[in-house]
Amino acid sequence: MTGRPIRGAIVLAALCLGVGLSSSVRAQEREASQHYKKGLEFIQQERWDDAIKELNEATLAKSHSGTLRIGMFREKYFPYYYLGRAFLAKGSHPTAVTYFNREEAEGQIQQLDKDLYERLIAERKRAGGSGPPPGPGPGPVPAPTQAPGPKPGPAPVPTQAPGPTPGPAQVPVRPQEIEKARDDCRKEVDKIKTFDDRLAAALSPEEREKLTALSQSLTDAISTNDGERLIAVKRAADRELASLLVDMADSLVKTRRAFMSQTREREMREQSARLKYAAEGEDRELVDKLCTDLGDRVAQARDQIDQAFSAVRAAFESSAGGENGQAVQGLETAVASQPDNPALRLILARFYFSVALSDQQNGEPKMARAREEAVQAFKLRSNLSFPQRYFPPAFIALVKEARKPS
Repeated sequence: MTGRPIRGAIVLAALCLGVGLSSSVRAQEREASQHYKKGLEFIQQERWDDAIKELNEATLAKSHSGTLRIGMFREKYFPYYYLGRAFLAKGSHPTAVTYFNREEAEGQIQQLDKDLYERLIAERKRAGGSGPPPGPGPGPVPAPTQAPGPKPGPAPVPTQAPGPTPGPAQVPVRPQEIEKARDDCRKEVDKIKTFDDRLAAALSPEEREKLTALSQSLTDAISTNDGERLIAVKRAADRELASLLVDMADSLVKTRRAFMSQTREREMREQSARLKYAAEGEDRELVDKLCTDLGDRVAQARDQIDQAFSAVRAAFESSAGGENGQAVQGLETAVASQPDNPALRLILARFYFSVALSDQQNGEPKMARAREEAVQAFKLRSNLSFPQRYFPPAFIALVKEARKPS
């Protein structure tokens, strides 16, 4: 009796996963293009805050730089470069550098628009960021085409034999620094354990093995008096943890974005980008802080998504038992605890719609509530998509009306 409704719950929850049908991808690219073009117009008008808002909306619709396919044509698409320009103009130099670095890391601007890439390098330098890694030194001088001149004579013999060439000065690590490095490694082991405990359900077997190896390398280093090794192992662990967190945040945004408002998604993307580039620098305190912040965001988002799935499943179980009122009540409680969850609001709208059809006396208020929840869902996430074949045509019409900008 409950097999089909439960499968329906899973399907409805799957509407939030943003599974990429080609039509959905095309719609996202069209949306990205609209926001991107508006952002560039605002850049030309020096309306920096408006430009930042539109370009952020573009990155939510399409996060990767490169090109947008609009009909038969392709357009260049470098939103992070222009976000960097806008923040540079506002005087937010560290944020500008973060976006310039992100655009470079996308790897497309170098290939598709070399002139714009040169501007990126110059503007990043103005913002105080480092330039690209230096290229190789000059190659060998080609042999001359004309007849060579007389060969130079032998080099003069030095009056005394030169001493050995001095190597780089080796500065020993002082005992107090060794103890501090050892203490930092102990804290890193604790951080790895906390990381594993909080995000255990999200870790793959390979990621678990990596964490175990990191913890063991730190433990081995702690038992030594090798200060350089302690420092190097701690930095390597910082980078690995940062990389894991960035990957987890990106995966969460990619597969569960409909459970997040666009504002929450933007915040997680920005925090992820900050951590990624901080991990390449030398400010270990900043890396630790950003790791903690992003880890909290990922753990909180996962907890909320799990709670949302449980609420949806419980609602369909109640509905299958003829308790539609209880189903609506459970979803209302879930929405009250997660008011910025667009997927929950759309599913609640679907249940209000079903109840309205069966309630002759209170049908209109229930239908009005269905419209209200659908409108709120699309305010939270304008690009929310769902598989229409699983919904009655009248509800699809209600949703289309709710999607129209007010």
